[in-house]
Amino acid sequence: MTLDANKDVEAPTDTPVQNRRGLDPIRRLGNEVFAKECLDRKLSRHHITGIAFSGAVGIGIFQTSGEVISLGGPVGALLAYIFASIVIFSVMRSLAEMVSVRPVTAPLIDFPHTFVDEALGFTVGIMYWLANCMSMVSLTIAAAMFTQYWPSSFSMTSAIFVCLLALYFGNACGVQLYGRMEWVFKWLKICIILGLVILMIAIKAGAGPGYVDSKFEISPGYNPPGFLAGDEPAIGGTRGRILMVWTCTTIAMFQFMGGEIVLVTAGEAKHPMRDLPIAARYMYTLPIISYLILILLLGLNVNYLDPRIYHPHVAYLAGSRLDGIQTAARSPFVVVIENAGIRVLPGFLDACFMFSALTAANSALYVSSRTLFTLALRSSKSWIRNTIGRTNNGHTPLAAITVSFLPGGLAFLAVRARERAFQEPIHILTKLYTGPMLCVFAAECLAFLRFMSA
Repeated sequence: MTLDANKDVEAPTDTPVQNRRGLDPIRRLGNEVFAKECLDRKLSRHHITGIAFSGAVGIGIFQTSGEVISLGGPVGALLAYIFASIVIFSVMRSLAEMVSVRPVTAPLIDFPHTFVDEALGFTVGIMYWLANCMSMVSLTIAAAMFTQYWPSSFSMTSAIFVCLLALYFGNACGVQLYGRMEWVFKWLKICIILGLVILMIAIKAGAGPGYVDSKFEISPGYNPPGFLAGDEPAIGGTRGRILMVWTCTTIAMFQFMGGEIVLVTAGEAKHPMRDLPIAARYMYTLPIISYLILILLLGLNVNYLDPRIYHPHVAYLAGSRLDGIQTAARSPFVVVIENAGIRVLPGFLDACFMFSALTAANSALYVSSRTLFTLALRSSKSWIRNTIGRTNNGHTPLAAITVSFLPGGLAFLAVRARERAFQEPIHILTKLYTGPMLCVFAAECLAFLRFMSA
């Protein structure tokens, strides 16, 4: 169905015709640039799964898993990942059940709006948009961070600027090309994960010039002593270990989130009633299984007291055991490879991890822009509908993409941070993502209970 854009931007009848151009520039902009109100339905099932998988697999398992192991030890990290996967599994099954019956555009906003309250639907939309904006910023910093490991003069400022440009133009190129890129990215990430699984097994079996003991003498035990203050236990014993696992679970939640992105594509899917239910039911299982296998193998190969992985409970003081350690080398997979004496792979893996973080940030910008576009269409303000709620002639919501892209400037907060402090802005921004997302999931679960009661 073709929409009459001129009808929406027609000036009021009491406005003189000769003054319309000078008195209503916003409506002129909506008429000339953002001429459409609908998205383009060009995403096939493989595009949808590519966008969802690329958004779900970011930098968490490759970088933040080191923080989880340093806090909880090998067993504590595995337990945390199991608890986090159970939560995500339950939420995604609930969403899959609802979308099977109601495969509408913007289902994450529609479900609480329809089954609970209109205000809750609007709140979920705002929080989901904010969460993905923060995710985009943190992943951009992480992608730029890995460039600092390479022996070059590429500054952090230049790396962030290039990453942000790639994100914007990657989303502005049109949804069909974007879907094709994400499908390719999905298979590249699957290859990275399979390669890491094989590599961890091979290193544990004795591959490489260095030797990783198969009897677990690499680590002083399966569990850490508890929370640490400096190098001394602050909360030890069973209570400290329980609190460690709880803390690790909240950190691991960040890594498992992203499977719901498959529902955001409803407005641009060719066959939403056929493709969305199937993708929503099964797409999230692959990241969950991959993460559980990787964290198990990683715990068998890395020492959780190794100073090269991120220890948030140890102050970066001069003379401490973390002093002088490069941030980009704190990926636990890179630490395992260095211990095994394999010299070529660390730089290659850093490039793979940078690629993974950048493509996940690309998906985060896609999700935030489509969420903002949907909110703008439902707005009672005409100037919002005529700008953010419009698309160009290629059915791309450029205004929504631009507004969602603006928080990316926060990535430059990491420029002034030293090498050892790059993790701090990432750590804060991931909390600003995880907190709103947990609230969104709680609202979706409430909507599911109301849906089932009906």
